[in-house]
Amino acid sequence: MVPRICIVMWLGLITVAAAGWSGPGADAATSSTVVGATVPSATNITSTGCAPNTVGVTDLGAVLPGSAVVSSADCVVSFGSSNDTANLRVAQGDRGGWAMVPATAAATTIGQWSLNGNRLDSTVAANTLLPTTGAVTDIAGTPAYGTAGAFDGSSGLRAPYRAAYDLASSFSLDARIRCSVAQAVNAVIVVKGTNGGGQDNYELGFSSGTLRGSFSVNGGTWVRQSVPEATICTGAWRHVALVADGANSTLYVDGALAAQVPYAGTIDTQGGLNPDIRIGDDYGNMNRFVGDIDEVRIQSIAVPAAAIRSYAVGAFPDYSTSTADFATGSMFATCLESVAGVGAVAAWSLGPCTAVDAARWRKVDVTTAAAGSLAARSTTATTTTASARLRFGMRVSSTHPPGTYAAPIAFEVIAPNT
Repeated sequence: MVPRICIVMWLGLITVAAAGWSGPGADAATSSTVVGATVPSATNITSTGCAPNTVGVTDLGAVLPGSAVVSSADCVVSFGSSNDTANLRVAQGDRGGWAMVPATAAATTIGQWSLNGNRLDSTVAANTLLPTTGAVTDIAGTPAYGTAGAFDGSSGLRAPYRAAYDLASSFSLDARIRCSVAQAVNAVIVVKGTNGGGQDNYELGFSSGTLRGSFSVNGGTWVRQSVPEATICTGAWRHVALVADGANSTLYVDGALAAQVPYAGTIDTQGGLNPDIRIGDDYGNMNRFVGDIDEVRIQSIAVPAAAIRSYAVGAFPDYSTSTADFATGSMFATCLESVAGVGAVAAWSLGPCTAVDAARWRKVDVTTAAAGSLAARSTTATTTTASARLRFGMRVSSTHPPGTYAAPIAFEVIAPNT
């Protein structure tokens, strides 16, 4: 026990007694409090040994159709905690099941909503979707793309206005949709309004029995092209896209050119009345869509036709065991080559990470909360430099669409390692 010394000093104490006073403190009031503190785990993670665009590590280079590749050098992640045990978790970010997807440039992607339950915008300047009316239900989305939003004709979502949404020269807008009933005379998939007067900065939706892409130029002149609604609302998932390049407006369905019209002039942007992005309904909670919407993306460039094809059908599914040994099909996988450091143990099966199907190859889980995301542990509380060395593998079928693909992978260290 720590010795304590208590000193009490009475300085010029004068007490005026009340009636019935029976001694010092009889009329005193008391109170108490509790002082608390939390000591966090001092976790550490360093992924400089796994930087993006590193040749042989995170840049797999050109992979010809019908061939495969395994990274030639290790992706090294150091982790640990100075006052606790820790674990390292690996997840694929925001793609709900498909770890390698067609890459989009962060600088030109101004809005991207995967609708994976949380309504988050995955761009750098994130802008979370808010309800406009009714409730959008989360359902199973495009196969292997996580969840989607189900719109019942009385619901919608909006992204609050950002100046970056104003696109006056060129743009690309795409989404995955599923519908099986006839739409209203006007039913919005995605729209960005202007200053009223019947103008839209850009819109993709249904109108009078057609799937239509549209925008206005030069203060209200419409640019529109469409395809029959009956060919779209078949109950199957479809990929739809609208691209304006300054000379032509092109509507794509499932990666194929469906309609195109020329135009000239400046695309009309917002002037203050309806500036935000709407998904599933229009301004004033009108023109509502009935069906499912997934993977909404807006870019400030005219995406080439080859990229639209890769958006539509090009994503790589996560690894699944087969006997093909990286020879057929398309897939993306990760492998734990080795672990190092005091108390470091592997949670995944260890390499060598060769191009042979085995337990060491695995999918990249959707979130770091998934049980399969735990890759390695640091079982010693004073270790801050445990390390895990990873390799990545990819195989491309002979019919896979061309394009540039990327797997957004997140690392997280958590303590303790339970």
